[in-house]
Amino acid sequence: MPEGLRARPLPVEVMVPCVGQAAIGLERRCGDKRLAEVCDRLNHRATFQCVTAERTFLRALGEVVRARSPRWPR
Repeated sequence: MPEGLRARPLPVEVMVPCVGQAAIGLERRCGDKRLAEVCDRLNHRATFQCVTAERTFLRALGEVVRARSPRWPR
């Protein structure tokens, strides 16, 4: 934690994050091989899999859910 910040991480046993929380999305131009390589290096496979599972979960609900939906896809 940065000095002076009065916060602490909460374990998922205490608070389950909502779908899509803490994931960063990247976009690139189609066909841009240089940026594709950069994005591939930045991608975190486990996070990508979790986000994919979360999106699948929301799609199964019909994508009409607007309220926060706590889920832990592990």
